[in-house]
Amino acid sequence: MSEKKWFIYVGDHHEGPFTVDEIWAGIDASKFAKTGFVWADGMKDWVALATLPEFERSAPPPPAIPQIPTLPVAPEAPATSNWQVESPTGTTEVSVESNTATNTRTNTSAIVVEEASPATAPIASAEPVLESRAPMPETAEPIREPTLTGTTNRPGPGEVGGPIHAGAPEPQTNTGITRTSIIEVNSLETQSQPAILRPAVLGAASATRPSTQGPGEKAPIITARMKPFLYAVVVVFFLLGLQKTGITRPLEDKIAAMLSTLPELSDVSPEDYQELKKAAKAPISAGPQVAVALSKADPLSPIFYVATNLPDGARFEIYVEGVPHRLLNTLSYSGKLDVVSQKRLAKSTPLRYPDGKPIPRGEYIVYVMEAPVGQPDLVYKELLPLAPIARNLPDRLPQNRRLVFSKKIFFGAKDATYEQRLKEFHDSLVARAKNEAMEMAQASATLDSQALMSTATYERLKKQPIGPKQKQTWNAAVQNWRAIETQLVQKYAGKTPEQIKDEFFHSNLVSEFLAVEKILSDLHSVHEKLFTTSTTAASLEGEVSDLQKQYDTRKAAWKAAVDRALASPSNPETGLPVAVTIEGEASKTPAPANGGGNGHG
Repeated sequence: MSEKKWFIYVGDHHEGPFTVDEIWAGIDASKFAKTGFVWADGMKDWVALATLPEFERSAPPPPAIPQIPTLPVAPEAPATSNWQVESPTGTTEVSVESNTATNTRTNTSAIVVEEASPATAPIASAEPVLESRAPMPETAEPIREPTLTGTTNRPGPGEVGGPIHAGAPEPQTNTGITRTSIIEVNSLETQSQPAILRPAVLGAASATRPSTQGPGEKAPIITARMKPFLYAVVVVFFLLGLQKTGITRPLEDKIAAMLSTLPELSDVSPEDYQELKKAAKAPISAGPQVAVALSKADPLSPIFYVATNLPDGARFEIYVEGVPHRLLNTLSYSGKLDVVSQKRLAKSTPLRYPDGKPIPRGEYIVYVMEAPVGQPDLVYKELLPLAPIARNLPDRLPQNRRLVFSKKIFFGAKDATYEQRLKEFHDSLVARAKNEAMEMAQASATLDSQALMSTATYERLKKQPIGPKQKQTWNAAVQNWRAIETQLVQKYAGKTPEQIKDEFFHSNLVSEFLAVEKILSDLHSVHEKLFTTSTTAASLEGEVSDLQKQYDTRKAAWKAAVDRALASPSNPETGLPVAVTIEGEASKTPAPANGGGNGHG
C-alpha cells in the first residue's frame, strides 16, 4: 500500500496527505485537476504531478483481434445413383454423379444418359455424367419426357461409355455408335417419386463449376474476403506504434498545416486574421500556439476568436481585466468566457455585464488560460511542458493555471472624444474622492466625541454605589448618544459591501469606518448594562477592556489612512485619486484593487 505522504495544491490552498491512489481517485471525481502540483517531504518545491513517475498510469492493452468461427463441413453424399429411363427405344439404366459437397441444394441437374444400341451390347454399362443446368422457363412448350426410376448404388469399376443424344427413335445399326441423352432433373436430391427429365443443351453458359474442395476437407479459418481487413488492422497498429515513438511527427505537422485552413472572417482586421492563421498553421512540434482576435461587429459587446495548433476539443478560459486609469466612467471591469476549439478555431459568446449592458469603452488586458477540467488527453499532453510561471496577475485570476496568451486590446473607438471624456471623468473622480476623505475625517472626530462621552461617564459612575441618582446621571449624559450614532451611519445604512465598493472611491475607508463604529456601539451597550441591569462593574470589566482595546487599535489605523488620503488627492501619472490602504493587522476589510470601486459616473 502506498504511503500517505503527498500534498496537492487546490485553488489557493493545499490538501493532504494522500496516497497516490487517493489523488487519482480525486482526479477521476473532478475534485483535483490532472494539471495540479504536488509535494512530499524531502522535495524542494511543488512539482506537476504528471511529471512524476509515481503518478504514471499504465496504458490500456490493445484491442484483441476477434476470433473467426470455423465454417461447418457439409456431409458427404452418395457419389453415384443408378436410374432406369423409359424412352421410345426402351428402358435404360443410368448412373448419376452428384457433387453434393459443394452444392447440396441444386434444384435442377442435367444427366448424360448413355444408351447403347443392341449392336453395342458390350458397352451397355457405360457411366453417365451429371452436369448442372439452369431450369427451363415455365413458359416453354412442354416436351414429351421420358421417366427416370431406379435405386442408388455406387458404380462398379471399369464402367465406361461414350456420349449419345437422346431424342426421336433412331434405326438400330451394327456400327457400334453410342447415343447420349442430356436430361434435366428437377429437385433430384429431394424427390421421392420418379423424377421428370427434360432435354438440356450441352455446354450451357449457366453450368456450375465443380468444387475444388475434396470430400471431408475443412474450410479455412481466414477466408479470402477477410484478408484485406486483417491487413488493414496490422497497418493501423503499425502506424500507431510509429506515432507513439514520434517518428511520424514531422509528417503529421505537414499534413496538419495543409489541412488547417481557417474560414474567412470578415469581422476581423487583416492583421489579426494573419495572426490567427499563423497560430493555426504552426507545427505542434514547435509547442502550443494560441492567437486571439477581436470581432469588429460590436466593440462594446466583444466576441473573441481563438486560433490554436492544438488538437480539436482544446478548452480555454478567457479572462478580461480592465486597465483602471484607461476605462471610461468606471475604475474596474472583470469578465470571463469559456471556449472550445474545433478545426483549430474557437468563437466566444458576446461579453457583457450580467444585466446585459455593454462594457465600458477603454483598454483591457485579455488573458487566455487552460481550462481546469474537461481537457482532452492529447491536448493535456501538449500543454504539460508549459508549467505555470511566476507572473504578476490580478488577484481575481487563478494563479496556478498555464497562461497560453495575453494581449492588451482596446474596446470601442479610441479617438479625441474618448481622451477628453476620460480626463473629465478623472477630474470628477479626484473631487469626489477628496470629499469622501473629508467626510471620513469629520466622522473620525464624531467617533472620538461619542467614545469620550460614554467611557468617561462610565468610569466616573462605576466607582459609586449604583442607585437611582447614578442611573439618572447616566441617562442625562448619554441621552443624545444613540441619536448621534443614527445620524453618523445614516448615509451608509442598508448598503451591501458590493454597493459600497461600487459607489465610493475610498470604499475601503467607508467599510472600515462602519466596522470601527460598530465596536464603539458594542462598548456603549456594555457600559449601559451597569445602569439598566443588576450586573456589577467587576463582572463587566473584562468585556469592557477587550472592546476598548479593539476600538483604540482599529480607530488609530483607520484615521491614519484617512489622513494620507487627504494629503495626496491625485496621482500625477494616471490622473486618478491616490488609493490608500489601511496598514497593520487592525484592518479586517482589505482595500479593493486599484483603490476602490467602479465609480460609475
